[in-house]
Amino acid sequence: MVGYGYTYFILFIVIIITNINTRESNKINRIIKKIRRRDKKVDNQVIKSLIGKKCIISGVSFGGVGGTVIQGEIIEVIDNWVKIKVNKKKTELINIEYITRVQMINKHNK
Repeated sequence: MVGYGYTYFILFIVIIITNINTRESNKINRIIKKIRRRDKKVDNQVIKSLIGKKCIISGVSFGGVGGTVIQGEIIEVIDNWVKIKVNKKKTELINIEYITRVQMINKHNK
């Protein structure tokens, strides 16, 4: 009977520790989500400040292999998407999360 008491006590302690870890990990996940949302807003504001300017935008391609480079005028920013006018006939949308670099093109560089 004494052996069962220790077993239940240890099981009780393990359950309490697991519950505490779950609460802490949930709290950490909520904090990370808030930070990500805040960072997206900052990214959007930075990109929005470039509307109407010609830029070279670099990003990762799907799967993370290689990269994508697009040159054009930033027309619009909608949520986390950037609309870029590449030429008179072609417009592209890029997800802000995949953009790694934005370089403005000066008029003197043409």
